[in-house]
Amino acid sequence: MRWSAYMTAAVLAVLCLSCLSCRRRDAAAALERHISAISSYQEGKLDKAIAEAAEAERMDDTLVAASILKGKAEFFSDDLGSALASFSLALKAQPASIEARLWQARCLRYLKRQPEAIEACESALALAPNLVELLRLRAAMAMDDDDVATAALCLDRAASSAQEFALVFMDRAALRWAAGHAEGARDDLKMALSLLPPGSPARKGATDLLSAVEAGL
Repeated sequence: MRWSAYMTAAVLAVLCLSCLSCRRRDAAAALERHISAISSYQEGKLDKAIAEAAEAERMDDTLVAASILKGKAEFFSDDLGSALASFSLALKAQPASIEARLWQARCLRYLKRQPEAIEACESALALAPNLVELLRLRAAMAMDDDDVATAALCLDRAASSAQEFALVFMDRAALRWAAGHAEGARDDLKMALSLLPPGSPARKGATDLLSAVEAGL
């Protein structure tokens, strides 16, 4: 009896290892297919991207990025129903996915399901209150409803977030310049200037630093 129990345990262990190995191979194959789908999407081959992302989903149902990519390709193919299903699937697997919530809200808006679209966007903003894409989308929804006050509030928040983003480029520019990468620093400062409002102290600082960087090129 004891020998039989040992044999049973050994067989189960081998089976578990075999299953684990299969899952790893499936996950690797799914990731490879997903990368191919990204390439197809970037090249505008939406039908191919949808097919490849769907295959990646079948190989690994935990690959949320594949569901989101598939949904985006379906969205731009005007298949809004399928796109919404893809984003819903992604959210079922990963409820905190900001990107899936953003695209779900866009889908619902285009489907004229405004209350649901606003709810989806607000739920995403609760997780990422300063994300410019979400704030712009919420502002657009507010304008759909002639709610100018809400639109203005969202755009004010978006503008503030954009300025914070500009400061990141300024910080990186300073690091690049100190490390001797003047061209990279110049590019970062130009990006910062495109985000900063005229007359702001940060814009003056970026302009002065850009002048110093360009003087050394």
